[in-house]
Amino acid sequence: MTSARRAFGARNESLQSAAMRLYDEAGRNSKAAIELLITEMRKRPALVEDIYRVAAETLIGALDRGDRARIMRGMDTGTVSVPTPEVANDQPTIFKPQSAASVAASNAAFKRFAVTLTGLYLFKVKDGNGGEFLLGQATPEQLRGAEAHYRAQGSTMVRTARWLEKIIACSPEDTPIHKSLNLKEIERMKDDAFSTGV
Repeated sequence: MTSARRAFGARNESLQSAAMRLYDEAGRNSKAAIELLITEMRKRPALVEDIYRVAAETLIGALDRGDRARIMRGMDTGTVSVPTPEVANDQPTIFKPQSAASVAASNAAFKRFAVTLTGLYLFKVKDGNGGEFLLGQATPEQLRGAEAHYRAQGSTMVRTARWLEKIIACSPEDTPIHKSLNLKEIERMKDDAFSTGV
């Protein structure tokens, strides 16, 4: 295996930078890097908070992707009750504990104005800036920004597929790409694929 070429600060190395270092040390072999990272995490308890965050993001992300796939295939993913603008705008900012009557009034307003979403209304839309919302709650203004984000993703995917197609067409079978094409050729093919329309 070759040594890592990225610069790392060993002393206060984060979980992310440790993962990058070990990924490089493992020759970018994912399975080997995972085992190295697990060993590193066991030796460094200071990384625990980062580990919890990554684990939570991974698990919730998997649920999110699974829901998206089921929703797009028309499968039942249940229902979600969400507040309508009447409820959301009715919630004052409170810096002291609410009285029982105030809590009861808020709960009653939620029940009266909440809407239950199901099916494609539960499709989660990402806005490209780290935000997300359910399609059923979105406004056209929110969807415009998200639409542009998704359109850019699609064109990138199509262009990447074209680039790979060019590489495949110019490479002999059973030969690693680094032996059949040099970097300049691959860069030229990438430039060609990404410079054309979708």
